[in-house]
Amino acid sequence: MKSLVTLSAVLFVYGIGIAQADDSLRARLERAASASGADYIAARNQLVAAESNAVAELAAVSTNTQETWQVRLMAGIIAERINKGAEINDLVRFDWTKDPEYNREWEKYACGPVMQLSPLVSKRAKAKGFWWHYLEVVWKDTNEHSKTPRMPADDWRSAYCGACRGSPVYGMLLKVTEDRIRRDIGFRKWETRGDLTFLENSKTNTVLPFLLEILPRIPVTDERNRIDNILRWADTLAQPQDVSLIEESFKARHEKVPPELRSRLNALRDRASQIQAQ
Repeated sequence: MKSLVTLSAVLFVYGIGIAQADDSLRARLERAASASGADYIAARNQLVAAESNAVAELAAVSTNTQETWQVRLMAGIIAERINKGAEINDLVRFDWTKDPEYNREWEKYACGPVMQLSPLVSKRAKAKGFWWHYLEVVWKDTNEHSKTPRMPADDWRSAYCGACRGSPVYGMLLKVTEDRIRRDIGFRKWETRGDLTFLENSKTNTVLPFLLEILPRIPVTDERNRIDNILRWADTLAQPQDVSLIEESFKARHEKVPPELRSRLNALRDRASQIQAQ
């Protein structure tokens, strides 16, 4: 023990020091954000218990656009659980067969009540507005959702995604969805195709850089399908300012812009000219 103390003193004198884990709030948020499974739940619960008096600071972090989206999301999750943890737990334990709009006849369908229950969950979830909790369920696959009646986990996630459309956290949800795809960039899970479809239907060009990046990784049956993907994005997502981004993505892959796409890019340029002329 004496030799250890002496060594520590020598290291301190020479300015080397002994590495200490960063225990700042930001560092703990970052570590929790990078965890998964049971480790994530434990880290989250520890933060909720330890930071009950830091809601204002957590809220400030969650809205700080200079911060990474992962740390912002983690801060929002913790702040919301401190404020509304009991209500969130009630939602997780809720028996949806007790909802006044639930119909037992739904259970007779071959797929069970999922087709009717999912939009009902979205409607109720939107009204409650536990936005950070919904993002967390999608992001971390926590399975913290009702078990009555039984509905597949991906349908609960889909219901919460539906609730977040038009919400203050919708942009963050798109980042979460991109992250889910990155974690299965080989599209081994069929749910990942659903995540891709969600981005494609987002009606916002903020997802376009990511889609262009992963274009070569998206499973297709032939080259025609790959071209159809980007034509669809040009029609439904791209804005006039995205023309150079699209062209550069082909240039980076040493490919020529397909003729069908070229006409769409020209149409976007025309729109830009009309806007400038107004």
